[in-house]
Amino acid sequence: MSQYKFNRDHIKQSDMIGGYGAGKVLVAKQLREDLKELYFDGVEDFFYQAQDNITPMVSILKETFQTLWDDTRTDFTWTLPNGFRCHLKPVETVEITVNPFGQFPINMIAKAVAPSSRNTRLGVSVIHSCDGYVADEMVVRCNYNPDALLRTLVLVDEFLMMNPNHVATGYYDIISASVIERLDEEDLSDFTLDQLYTIRARCIKSLDYKPFPVKPIHDGFASHPNHDEVKCRIYSEIMAEITDGHLLESIIMELSSKPMGRIQGDLTGQMVRECSKYAVC
Repeated sequence: MSQYKFNRDHIKQSDMIGGYGAGKVLVAKQLREDLKELYFDGVEDFFYQAQDNITPMVSILKETFQTLWDDTRTDFTWTLPNGFRCHLKPVETVEITVNPFGQFPINMIAKAVAPSSRNTRLGVSVIHSCDGYVADEMVVRCNYNPDALLRTLVLVDEFLMMNPNHVATGYYDIISASVIERLDEEDLSDFTLDQLYTIRARCIKSLDYKPFPVKPIHDGFASHPNHDEVKCRIYSEIMAEITDGHLLESIIMELSSKPMGRIQGDLTGQMVRECSKYAVC
């Protein structure tokens, strides 16, 4: 293999569809298309070996979501940090028979919510829901509501002054900008003191720049070039919060109804903030 050198363009699509759960045949087909003259029979085996060496969690997560699939269920539900509830309802092509006016039966092909043995869709849907969360956060943080943040800032300051020894009565892992803009006085008791100070700091930091609109297209975010620096910082911050948080674990626990320990990794939120050279939108 020493004579072969593959770049990001050669393997990006295969890495993506492989992570989503595509089988070996589809990955080999994609590699053939992208590698062109560099392709040779069996190259997908080297691809999988490299993937396991560099990103071992890809295979683990793919197997985890396949294990979580229950082919008797017709609804898989999980919650994102902004409060959005996601529902995956397996849809299958089925043949149904109708008998209009009792005159004669007609067989029809239709799409219907039905149990399915195809288990790759759960991992794909979870990934896309997290993409949706990031897109929502980008829209809210970039084009924030100044009045809502000022109101939250006043509420937090008053709460901290009146409750210097506060102990949280609820739990928040990743604090969404949508949640911050919707906070009322009763909600504040759910947060720890450190989280309340984090919310306060985020409100102040956001109010330092004027809100601006972004137009998300999947994982790209178009805006006026004058806002690129702030936009990229916000994107890196969202990625860092997800890295330090327990979003994946909470989704798996909700899907399985079983407790789950923290997944340990070498990447930290601080590393994302400092070294995210690809965090350009």
